[in-house]
Formats: sequence, structure tokens, C-alpha cells
Amino acid sequence: MNETPTLRMETIMTRLATATLFLVLLAALPQEPPPDIVVEVNGLSCPFCAFGIEKKFVERPEVDSVFVALQENTVHLWLNSGEELSDEEVRRTVDRAGFTPGEIRRPEPGGAPERSDASER
Repeated sequence: MNETPTLRMETIMTRLATATLFLVLLAALPQEPPPDIVVEVNGLSCPFCAFGIEKKFVERPEVDSVFVALQENTVHLWLNSGEELSDEEVRRTVDRAGFTPGEIRRPEPGGAPERSDASER
């Protein structure tokens, strides 16, 4: 019966070491750069809406990738290197997708909002 507490301690220590290793490896993963543009969009309410607006932005040659955060009603845009997209062009693209554009932000590096929704980037 003396082996049971020892076995439990070894199991706990093994799990603790595994969890620590996982956290160290997770911290070492490259961090995603902040989006170049975040635009609030009125009327985003479902995955179909997200797909529609994502499709309009992906068609633009300046845009590298798009993430639609339905819960936040925002569209996050990453531009191709050296490309620009004016606020007017962003508003026009949102309007062409059938939605109403809201505030447009250009986050500074290191201040990007976390992704919290399920639309692909």
C-alpha cells in the first residue's frame, strides 16, 4: 500500500512537467501580426453574412487575408506588403457587400484585438 501514494506523486509530477512543456512551446509559437485595418460593419449577423463580406474583400488585390468577427461586428483586414487601402475604398467594399460600414481603425503593432469568432482568415 505504500506504492500508491508514490505512484500518485509520480503521476502528478509527470502531468505538471507535461503542462509546463506545453506552455513553454505555446509561448514560443510565432505571434500573428495585428490586422492593418479593422472595420465595424452594421448588419453582420450570420456565417453567410461573414462569407459574403469576406468574399468582397478577398477579391481586392490589396488584401492578403480577412477575418470576420461576428460577435464584434468587425472585419479584420491584412494587406499585402506595400499595399494601401483607403477608408473610402473600405467603405465602398462594405457597401457593395450589402452592409453599412461603421468606424474604421488601423491598429498599431502590438495592439491587435484577439480573434474570437469562427470565420476563417
